[in-house]
Amino acid sequence: MKKLFMLAIFAAALVGVAQDSIEPDALFDDEKETDTEVALDRLQEFLLRPLDVNRADEAQLRSLPTLAAAAAEIVAYRRKNGAFRSLEELKKVKGVRPVFEEVRPYLTAEPVPPAPELSLRGRWLPPARQADGTTFVNSKIYHRLTVKRAGLGEGNLLLEKDAGEALPADRLSGSILLELPLKARLILGDFTAEFGRQLVFGGPYFFGKSADPIAAALCRRSGLFPNRSANENLPFRGVGLAWERGPLRLSLLHSDKRRDARIVDGTVRALPNDGLHRTPSERETRNRLREFSDGAVVEWRGRTFKAGAAWLRNRFDHELALKSRTPFAFEGGSHMVSAMFGSVSLGEMTLFGEYAADDQRAKAGIIGTSLAVDPLHWVMLYRRYAPDFYSLYASAFGAGDEATNERGFYIGGRCRIKRSVFSFYADLFEPIFPETGRASAGNELGLSFQERLSPRLVLSLRLKAKRKAFYAAAADTFGNRLLRQTVEQRNSVRLQADFRPNRMLSLRSRLEWTRAPAGGLALNKGAGVLLSQQADVAGKSSRLNLRWTVFDAPAYPLRLYQIESDGPGALTLKLLYGRGVRCSVGGSIRVGRHLQLSAKAGQTVYEFRPTDGPGSEADFSLQVDWRR
Repeated sequence: MKKLFMLAIFAAALVGVAQDSIEPDALFDDEKETDTEVALDRLQEFLLRPLDVNRADEAQLRSLPTLAAAAAEIVAYRRKNGAFRSLEELKKVKGVRPVFEEVRPYLTAEPVPPAPELSLRGRWLPPARQADGTTFVNSKIYHRLTVKRAGLGEGNLLLEKDAGEALPADRLSGSILLELPLKARLILGDFTAEFGRQLVFGGPYFFGKSADPIAAALCRRSGLFPNRSANENLPFRGVGLAWERGPLRLSLLHSDKRRDARIVDGTVRALPNDGLHRTPSERETRNRLREFSDGAVVEWRGRTFKAGAAWLRNRFDHELALKSRTPFAFEGGSHMVSAMFGSVSLGEMTLFGEYAADDQRAKAGIIGTSLAVDPLHWVMLYRRYAPDFYSLYASAFGAGDEATNERGFYIGGRCRIKRSVFSFYADLFEPIFPETGRASAGNELGLSFQERLSPRLVLSLRLKAKRKAFYAAAADTFGNRLLRQTVEQRNSVRLQADFRPNRMLSLRSRLEWTRAPAGGLALNKGAGVLLSQQADVAGKSSRLNLRWTVFDAPAYPLRLYQIESDGPGALTLKLLYGRGVRCSVGGSIRVGRHLQLSAKAGQTVYEFRPTDGPGSEADFSLQVDWRR
């Protein structure tokens, strides 16, 4: 009785406060009574079944007298920021804080499952044209649809056609990821596998050494992932299952897919990895080889100690006789590779490594260490991939974009001191060519320095040198086959200034110089120069990019590259070879809450081209992104 009496007094007080601050007819939803007994009944009901601020509409929120004045504000806040994560967040709504403690016992904020996320991206690059009207076969199409639901999974569909390919959907890829009970995940369709140092299972993404000398040598992802990459050869196609229990994780996969292959007299001589089907010769390789894959990975992921074992078996419907045309040489109709990997964290230092061997007893290994102690972060590793080692899905660290039969030592680091950042790397390697069994030397060195002179101005300098010697087949005057060593060397210097005078405008100026010393091939002699100016203007819902570039690269070994943005998440690596000027303008605009349109137009005018002479090229891209 005492509790009921106190509740009645509180209800009367609530009614009195509400009558002073809101209209009398807003005290209750449909009824216009202000009797204390009615208020008492309502409050007792709210005590038994608190009002959920994440699901209640404006009318239901008004049924609690003290919240009536703030009901519209609560709904507006929820629409803008999503569901309330806790009742404390309700204080951020205008008009709620003064009465929060009084109404708190009658409210709850139950979690709301997020609505499905739907994103659609369409990208078109129509055929480019020369100044004389000649059409280049340069059209490219890329469409991707993604649907996600937290706690349930996601679905992906990818349609892609490269420049010059005849089929409207040269590649069609899709996957479904399901989140199952007991911390299990099931993937159907196209997926990638990344484990350890990626000597057996490697992913499609990597960092260049000059872009990030630390990330280039570290593998941070581990697991099975739905495929979102345009790479046509790296994904598996089939079913993958991952299960976790505490620190233990088990991953299984089965794949049955077709891949491009060049078959001569019933034997596979090459596995093209570019995914291009433009010419009759390229179209002949499309989906010629059927491949079956089975794999398993067991991992133990503790706080300071991680270890695992991986196994992969590939079978083919044709015999393979691959020489030096692929990253690894291989002969046979089936192949198996297994590995053990692990890492140990000792404070700020981490030791890591992986050892792999195939069914022909060829071995490969990586061992290294990383240390992160402010202001210095560095990584050091040694790798050795035997001349006859073969791993079809490996993307381990190597001298180039992918691992090859080689051995080498790498060290990279970064030091941050106040406004200065200093980065360096050195890679000493010896490629081992299976065709000859002979190794040749190579090295790549890089230094970069960045200084923030003010909050608006940043200067950076990058030095890069690469030298590679390799053996190439040749013949003497009598027709005898010889192995001749060829040396390629390339040095480059880049100076860049970034200036941001205000929040809307940012400017970038770049000067790049590249040179192939006289010790290389005859055509390598000379220097290439690039001067670029870029301006970005960002508004509330739009962005504009302007770029102007002058270049002079008289020979192909002196070629220059420029990364351009075609839209959100879309980058183009533009090759500049010859002498000329390139101008481009691009931008994006957001239409409403869900739609974003992006476009870019570029024109390259050549004063000199070693092969085609003077001329010009035009390009255009359009991208549509819709997200809900």
